[in-house]
Amino acid sequence: MIAVVEGELGYALYETVGQLKRTLSSENHGHFRFEGPGLLIDAEVSRSQFESWIAPDLRRIGETLDAALASAGLGASQIDQVFLTGGSSLIPAVRRLFERRFGPDRIASGNELTSIAHGLALLGEASDLNDWVAHDAEPA
Repeated sequence: MIAVVEGELGYALYETVGQLKRTLSSENHGHFRFEGPGLLIDAEVSRSQFESWIAPDLRRIGETLDAALASAGLGASQIDQVFLTGGSSLIPAVRRLFERRFGPDRIASGNELTSIAHGLALLGEASDLNDWVAHDAEPA
């Protein structure tokens, strides 16, 4: 980490990790290579290794999903369709979590890497943002 900080390699490391994540979303193995002054990391990584690393995050996603359903007073069987978006929705373990909960026939996705930005742009076009603001939140 000292080499990353001193060499100002944080963003480059972030991008390299992101590329590995994208590779492991479609392949069972990926090659990770990162180098900089005084630093070389060169390793083969399997999807199963990656999934073990993100297991705590997957648990938190499941817990958050349970809390959201409970807060809404709904069971998973009452949800007609789930739209997965964002780069992490391309990770097979994330998709499996939602498929197990809701069934594969109720899972939809598309434009995973741009749909959030598109939605925010549409929101920005709205003449009255009050429709999109939580009114019961306490002011900061």
